[in-house]
Order: sequence, then structure tokens, then C-alpha cells
Amino acid sequence: MTGTRALVISMTFSSVAFLSVSLRCFSRIHFVGRLFTEDILILIALICSFGVAGTIEAERQYGLGKDFRTLSPDQTVPLFKAFWVSILVYNLGLTFVKCSICCQYLRFFNERKYRVAVQCILGFLIVYGIATVFVIVFTCTPVQYFWDKSIPGGKCVNYVAWWFFNASVCILTDFVLCVLPIPMLKTLNLPRRQKYGLIGVFAIGGFACVVAILRLHAISEYSSSSNHSKYNVDAASWSAIEVNTGISCACMPTIRPLVAMIYRKLFEASKRSFSEPPVFKESSSKYAPSSSLPPTTPLEDVSFCTVPEGVKEYFEESGANSTIEISRGAFRASGQKV
Repeated sequence: MTGTRALVISMTFSSVAFLSVSLRCFSRIHFVGRLFTEDILILIALICSFGVAGTIEAERQYGLGKDFRTLSPDQTVPLFKAFWVSILVYNLGLTFVKCSICCQYLRFFNERKYRVAVQCILGFLIVYGIATVFVIVFTCTPVQYFWDKSIPGGKCVNYVAWWFFNASVCILTDFVLCVLPIPMLKTLNLPRRQKYGLIGVFAIGGFACVVAILRLHAISEYSSSSNHSKYNVDAASWSAIEVNTGISCACMPTIRPLVAMIYRKLFEASKRSFSEPPVFKESSSKYAPSSSLPPTTPLEDVSFCTVPEGVKEYFEESGANSTIEISRGAFRASGQKV
């Protein structure tokens, strides 16, 4: 795999993430009229994903994908400097994505035990994210020794072991955030199809967990070789995929109402086109109908009790053909009247 191919992969997934965030923000403003904390955090994560793509381009210019033995010191120093920055923005991006998901969960959950669990996870992510930044910045002493091994007296920690540990923590937190809302969503007093549809939207986040696992192989390949410029291509590509996949998955619950609204309008337009009665002239045969067909019955609106804002958005504009009632026992009253 060449450095150009890694750049194309990064730009492709960054574009998908940009589209997802754009639709998310449009959906928020259209249905709610404002952006929330989790939306701001996901925007910061998107900026970090652009940073990952930018560092991959910088690495490509200085020899990413080429044999390390063919590179001059004028290439290796900026190559490893860009690599150091890429590690930093990659971890920052993941941290902001997961903090955004936790803030979204706090908007969904009103049960005390679930809110406490989410708050504990959010606190851990913040502390761990700050610690990760310090470890990355001070991996080597002096800091410049990471990209310039000609500095006398420089030394580094075992950063390969740190990468594996960090990847394991990322996989664990991905899994926890994926399964955490499922027990709560099962308690909703909803038709089975809609309940499992809601669970499925949140379970999409499991794909980011799979990507994080696949990235482990690339890290292993990189760490077992001294040809870093050549074997860092896969690791860089999977890092970009992981960040951008996490962003896209985090946007799915908020994009769903927008997709449902578009689907409903297309469905209604199609139904009207098939329901319109034929037009006959007065001179037509005696078998022409004496009256037009009855008008179509519009779809009933979805009605809600007092529910968390995020769940309201999920079902809003869903186009259901029967009134959905969410019992007050499904969630503790959030204090917001829908």
C-alpha cells in the first residue's frame, strides 16, 4: 500500500464523516432549533479527523509508503514529526467522539442508575484523554527526540507497548458505549418493530469497535518492523477509518428523524400519484364514473408523552400510520413538555 492510497482512504472517510455531521447539524436545527453540547463536541472531533488526513498527506510527501532505507535525514525528521502530530490528533478525535456519545446518552436517559453510569464513563474518558495527551507529548525526552534521533542523550518510553494498551482501552470503551443503552431501550413501551429499530440505530456504533480491533493488526505489523515508513501505511489508514467511522456512527441517532421525514414525504407523494382518480371528458363513454374517488386518508401524527428530547427526535416525523403512545413508565419525566 502506498502513501497516496492511505491519503485517498483518509479523505474518503473524512468526506463521509463531514456529510454525517452536516446532516446531524441540519437535523438538530430543523427539529429542535439549536445545537447541543454533544453536537459541538462532534464538530471538534471532525476537525481532528481533518487533522489526521492532513498529517497523512504530510507523511506522504516525506516518504510514507517508501522503503525507510531510501530516505534521507531531511525526509525522516519531518516524516516522524508529522507522525507524532497524527497520533495526537487521532487520540483527541476519539476522545471527543466518545464524550459526545456520553452527552447524547445523558439527554436520552432519565433513570438515575443509567445517568450515574454514563457520568462515570464520561469522567473516565475526560481523565484518560488528558493523560493520553501528556503521554503522547512526553513520549520522548526531550520531546524533539521522537522525530530526531540525532539529539544526544535522548530517550523514549516503550511507546509500542503504550499503543497496544491504548488500543485495548479504546476497544473496551467502544464496546461499553455500544451495549450501554440497550437495556434502557428495551424498557420502552413501544411496538416491537420500532423498539428494535431504535436499538439497531445505537448498535451501529459496534462497527467502530470492529474497526478498532482490525487496527490492532496494523499496529502489530508496524511494531514488528524497523521499516517504519513502509509499514505505517496500514496503521495510518485504519486510524483515519476508526476516527471517521466513530463520528459517522455517533451521528446516526440524530440523522434518523431527518431520513424518516424525507421517506415519509416521498411515500406520501407516491401514494397521492397512485390515488388520484382518472379524468374523463364529458363526451366519453357512459361508463365514466359519476364521482371522483374518495380522498386519501392522511397519516396520523406521532404523539408523545413527556419523554427525553433525544427519543422524541427519533420518532418525530417517523410517518407511522397509527398513534404511538409512550407510557410515562418508560422514562422518568424529564420536565420538558412535547
